[in-house]
Amino acid sequence: MGRYHGKYGFDTFTHKKSCLGKDLKPLGELLASGRYPPYSDRKASLLGFLLRKRRPFPNLYLSYIITFGLGIGFAFLLNHYLQRDNN
Repeated sequence: MGRYHGKYGFDTFTHKKSCLGKDLKPLGELLASGRYPPYSDRKASLLGFLLRKRRPFPNLYLSYIITFGLGIGFAFLLNHYLQRDNN
């Protein structure tokens, strides 16, 4: 009793919460501007496109696509290192 004046009263009757501050730089702010109002038709259509439910990618050929991509990447790396050794 009696501690409801000054700083202690303020601390007792306020709700403390965390706040995160980010510096997204100008390009990041431009890309994230769709989150903030006022919402124009362009922003609403972009958000609708991003939030639309999509069909899942078929997993049947996923292992083949990954293997093919890794093979192409390995071939480019091998070609790069072989050309570097020759020069």
